[in-house]
Amino acid sequence: MFSQGSPWTSTRTSLGAIDASLRETLATLWNTFSFFTLYASINNFDPTDPEIPAGRIARRSTSGILSRLESVNRRRDDGLDGYESVGATNALSELIDDLSNWYVRRTRRRFWRTDPNAPRSDSLAAQATLLDVLRRVTLLLAPFCPFVAERPLRRTVSTSRRRTRSIWLTGPSGSRSAETSSSKRRWPWPGV
Repeated sequence: MFSQGSPWTSTRTSLGAIDASLRETLATLWNTFSFFTLYASINNFDPTDPEIPAGRIARRSTSGILSRLESVNRRRDDGLDGYESVGATNALSELIDDLSNWYVRRTRRRFWRTDPNAPRSDSLAAQATLLDVLRRVTLLLAPFCPFVAERPLRRTVSTSRRRTRSIWLTGPSGSRSAETSSSKRRWPWPGV
């Protein structure tokens, strides 16, 4: 609904518009999560594996998706700060489409581990990057559909063998700096 128009303009709601938004964005994100969980379980991926390269930005596709994620994070924050939900949701929808149709398709062979000469660390880096991007996209999506974003976040966090936290306690942004500083921030709401 946030992608259909600004909050202060009247909008006609139809099941067709909701279905189109669901297919274009949320179903694509869910399929990307399914791809990750399938190959993470096949490859016995453990995000705490010490073999995962520290500087995962070795490939152009990896640096491209991380750069795009930071750009969308800024656009989403600017859109929400200016009460322009359409721009924020459109940026997020485009990122989800690029993640699925560009990054995952382009790097799919890195997940398969079919080449015996390819280093294992390359596959681990691809899976760690996809996990990081999916987790951060879920955090960016949370203000628009928090109950839908809760389940994928819990799945990715449980995949990383960390204590599962609710989307409501994670922080307001999908940026790395906000995630690390959110634990130090005093929330303005009582009881949180």
